[in-house]
Amino acid sequence: MKLKLDESGAVTLTDGKPVYVDDAGKEHTYDAPAMRATLDKLGPELNTQRAKAEKLEADAKAFEGLDVAAARKALETVANLDDSKLVAADKVEEIRQAAIKSVEDKYAPIAQERDGLVKELYGERVGGQFARSKFIMESLTLPPDIAQATFGHHFESKDGKIIAKDSNGNLIYSDANPGETAGFDEAMGKIVGGYAHRDRITKGANQNGSGANGVEGGTGRTVTRAQMRAMSPALQQETAAAARKGTVELVD
Repeated sequence: MKLKLDESGAVTLTDGKPVYVDDAGKEHTYDAPAMRATLDKLGPELNTQRAKAEKLEADAKAFEGLDVAAARKALETVANLDDSKLVAADKVEEIRQAAIKSVEDKYAPIAQERDGLVKELYGERVGGQFARSKFIMESLTLPPDIAQATFGHHFESKDGKIIAKDSNGNLIYSDANPGETAGFDEAMGKIVGGYAHRDRITKGANQNGSGANGVEGGTGRTVTRAQMRAMSPALQQETAAAARKGTVELVD
């Protein structure tokens, strides 16, 4: 993305704010002080949440491998060892159930806390990717929270890494790095490219055209090869066809 310059080489301003031109030729006006203020505000909050999430994840490891069913069976075995010495036969079941309930009551809050930690960790890792996504900021009309509500189910955190899956539950692989899973922005490009209502959420989309981002029906549109690689196979075919017609220009 480059600054827009006038004929004299001076930076073009709109309401006192510099105007930038992206690779597709679209103009964007940025309020640098406002963006800086927002980043200064969000930065400490994200760091705090990340530190909290890492601590919670470390705490959750203490409960890994807990088998409630095995604990229940062990208590039943111990309870039966000295039944004849402890109480009459009609009291054995009462004591056993009381012991089982005691264990369940003890570990129920731990299980709830563990589940809460997993949920918080997912929210920080996946939600942070949506909040910081360049693709969402530059290509979609949706704010990050709405984009997450719409497409968040495609992503999950596994072994400390964010992975993406398509609508059929298959891993989304990278075109830029064959053999590796796609990064967040590349995966989002593929997911949005296959979304039935993509024209409604994509910046600069031609509402009268049938292709994504106004591939068909538009004139003079520029599409980079990187953007094309992020599209679904069907959209790649549409883009290639539009390029042959001259309604789309493919650039490196």
